[in-house]
Amino acid sequence: MILSHLLGGNVPPPPQEWIKAYSDGAVNLGDGSAAAGGVLRNHNGDWIVGFSRSLGKCLVLIAELWGAHDTLVHALRLGFKSVVIEKDNAEVVDIYNNLFDALAGNTLVDALKELRDQDWTTRMVRIKREINGVADKLASMSRGHPIG
Repeated sequence: MILSHLLGGNVPPPPQEWIKAYSDGAVNLGDGSAAAGGVLRNHNGDWIVGFSRSLGKCLVLIAELWGAHDTLVHALRLGFKSVVIEKDNAEVVDIYNNLFDALAGNTLVDALKELRDQDWTTRMVRIKREINGVADKLASMSRGHPIG
C-alpha cells in the first residue's frame, strides 16, 4: 500500500473517489514566524499538489487554521467532490466539526466553515503527528519568507 509506506504507518487509503489531504501550521517559537502547508494525495497515495505559505507572525492555532483553509481552497479549485482532511491539531478538527466554539465569529474560522459547506463532501479527522510529516515539512519551509 503506497500511501501507508509514504506516511510511515498503517494508514488506510481513502475510497477511490476520495482524495486525502494533510495540512499543518508551523510557528517558530524563537521569532514567531509562522507558515502553513499541506498536500493532496489520491487514493493510491500519489501526489496531486503541495503548497506552502508564509503567514508572518501569528499563533499556532491561526497557522493551523490557515493550513486547513488553504487545503480546502486547493481541493475545491481542482474540482474534487470528496475530501478527507487529516490534521494533527485537535482544536482545528473540533472547530471544523462544530464540536468547539473557539474563535466563534473569527473571519478565518467563518471562511473555513463556508468552504466546508460548499456543494461537496468533506471530513476532517485527527491523526498522530508522525503521520503528518510531509505537511509539517511543507509548512516549515515557508517560515520567515515574505508573506504569501
